[in-house]
Amino acid sequence: MTLTCETQLSPQRPDVQLQFSLFRDSQTLGLGWSRSPRLQIPAMWTEDSGSYWCEVETVTHSIKKRSLRSQIRVQRVPVSNVNLEIRPTGGQLIEGENMVLICSVAQGSGTVTFSWHKEGRVRSLGRKTQRSLLAELHVLTVKESDAGRYYCAADNVHSPILSTWIRVTVRIPVSHPVLTFRAPRAHTVVGDLLELHCESLRGSPPILYRFYHEDVTLGNSSAPSGGGASFNLSLTAEHSGNYSCDADNGLGAQHSHGVSLRVTVPVSRPVLTLRAPGAQAVVGDLLELHCESLRGSFPILYWFYHEDDTLGNISAHSGGGAFFNLSLTTEHSGNYSCEADNGLGAQHSKVVTLNVTGTSRNRTGLTAAGITGLVLSILVLAAAAALLHYARARRKPGGLSATGTSSHSPSECQEPSSSRPSRIDPQEPTHSKPLAPMELEPTYSNVNPGDSNPIYSQIWSIQHTKENSANCPMMHQEHEELTVLYSELKKTHPDDSAGEASSRGRAHEEDDEENYENVPRVLLASDH
Repeated sequence: MTLTCETQLSPQRPDVQLQFSLFRDSQTLGLGWSRSPRLQIPAMWTEDSGSYWCEVETVTHSIKKRSLRSQIRVQRVPVSNVNLEIRPTGGQLIEGENMVLICSVAQGSGTVTFSWHKEGRVRSLGRKTQRSLLAELHVLTVKESDAGRYYCAADNVHSPILSTWIRVTVRIPVSHPVLTFRAPRAHTVVGDLLELHCESLRGSPPILYRFYHEDVTLGNSSAPSGGGASFNLSLTAEHSGNYSCDADNGLGAQHSHGVSLRVTVPVSRPVLTLRAPGAQAVVGDLLELHCESLRGSFPILYWFYHEDDTLGNISAHSGGGAFFNLSLTTEHSGNYSCEADNGLGAQHSKVVTLNVTGTSRNRTGLTAAGITGLVLSILVLAAAAALLHYARARRKPGGLSATGTSSHSPSECQEPSSSRPSRIDPQEPTHSKPLAPMELEPTYSNVNPGDSNPIYSQIWSIQHTKENSANCPMMHQEHEELTVLYSELKKTHPDDSAGEASSRGRAHEEDDEENYENVPRVLLASDH
């Protein structure tokens, strides 16, 4: 607004110099007295309303004149076209960023009051009053709760004018996801269906989840509405190891901690093998039983059985199976088996049969040699006894004559067969004839000829009945019953030495009873 103080000089004195001063109510405007009659006010506000007037005087102060008062009322222009703008543009924010709300008006005069509002809140977010057509409100470090609809209002006394609504979206980066396993049992077993579940507790959807096994991608799954996602896996033994997952919603991927999985493999049917020093197991051998399952998670507990008796158990924490040693006796013949168990069900092996022979390996040769020597010794002694008896029979009365004839009939002294009794009737008349020398015809046989090392023998010689011995005085006197009978040879002990075996003779009958069964010994002439 421009104020002009006008006056007219007297025609008689046109050269008089004047000065001017303008006033609003009682307040001087501008710098006070001035030679210029005009004053320009760049902006008028409602508070500039009032009574305006001016004064003029000569520079000598001899004459002063005052104008009439003019009432000036300043009216405000109502605000219009209120607009809200959000930066970043579009109202798409990431949690943690700063947000600026800009409220502006297309026109309006005077002091304008700006205010900002969020849907659902009673109180305004902020308020500013200033002589400006726009104002800004800063929101620092937006949070998820800052998402929603916003508007602003502008007022310059008439009435507040509202802007349109703008939606603000605050997107939240995903947090570190958590990977969990969901299986039908506490310990996963081959064949189980394992569910891998990955979930970020915070993060704006949609979220894409990826699953890894030892840094190798297994697959991915999306969660359009947020939450977690799952991935199913049918387990094999190769699925043991470390697993992880990551989550990504476009604001930066986050990786989970690794989770270890151990897939337990049930044991397969074990195989039992018997390991002895030789092809044939004998008494005294150290037998090694080896049981092994080719498949199965460790540790594996192996049990060893003989028939239905438990021999013992051994735990294996690595491959190769388990061993059990056994010092063999004859009682160890029979069926053997083993069992493997790692807590997922025991598996039993096939039965393996073992036959333990009765003689120890270091005495087999000595035993056979001892038996052979014993048989030969008995044959020699029996032959010598027979010849001695024959010689004495010739010197005794009734024996063989010089002509070679016998004084006794064959019926009185006849050599019986070793296999059957004599068929000659002693009542029948007999004729004298030369008595042939008594022949000792021992026979022997192996009871177990199938064994390469015989351990049983029988030796037979001729037997004289009481009838014949009665007719043969010499036999009756010196040999009541001449019999050589050897029965079964008992088993020997592993710790017997060759020297002990050879030193056991006829003179030690108590020791012989340990190796032979009730053997009637030969009564020889040398005993007398």
